Amino acid sequence: QAAKAEIKQLAEQMRVLKKQVKELPPLVNEQVNEFPGQINEIQHGYRQLTTAHYVFTDDIPGMVADVEAKMKDANAALKSIDVEATEAANAEIEAEIDKMYAIMEKEMQAKKRVDVASPDLRRFIDHALRELQAELDHLNQSYTLNHHEIKTAKNLKMQLDAIDANYTKDTDAIEAGEAVYSDVIARFDETKEQLTAIEKQQVQINQDVAGLKKSEIIANTVN
Repeated sequence: QAAKAEIKQLAEQMRVLKKQVKELPPLVNEQVNEFPGQINEIQHGYRQLTTAHYVFTDDIPGMVADVEAKMKDANAALKSIDVEATEAANAEIEAEIDKMYAIMEKEMQAKKRVDVASPDLRRFIDHALRELQAELDHLNQSYTLNHHEIKTAKNLKMQLDAIDANYTKDTDAIEAGEAVYSDVIARFDETKEQLTAIEKQQVQINQDVAGLKKSEIIANTVN
């Protein structure tokens, strides 16, 4: 009976050893080659991006330091040949590294969008301001209106002035190397939606004024 138990124990030890022989090399490779290489790449990329005036709300150097501390813990688990603990530690490190890559990639993609969107948005704002100012001048000169057209147009002008000021604030921040590109593009997207809504209201004002002008002409003809 004792012999059977011993054989069973040896068999279990062999099974565990085979499992370790199979599973440990990839974990070793991650710790010895992959993770250090990725950390070096992240540090190099971060230095390049910050030199190019990218701004991050996340603390990349702090995240790198955290990963390096976790790598020491993972290495200790590896040396004790604790496969499960090593797998868990490596998975956590991998997730943190992926997060840092994603943060930097997000800002790079956002900058590309900002570079394209910025001049287009400037033209959109200028066009809306010109159109609205012309409409206000026309309303003030030509009509005594009771349908709130002038009030609506002045309110739109206030909105456009605020949009213009915010746009200038963002472009000034870009010029100063202080802009978080992902935040800027989010505001640009929102601004575009606001401008589209304002444009629709301008069209409505034009239609209302055209109707009033027609009514005025008819009234003058009758009189």
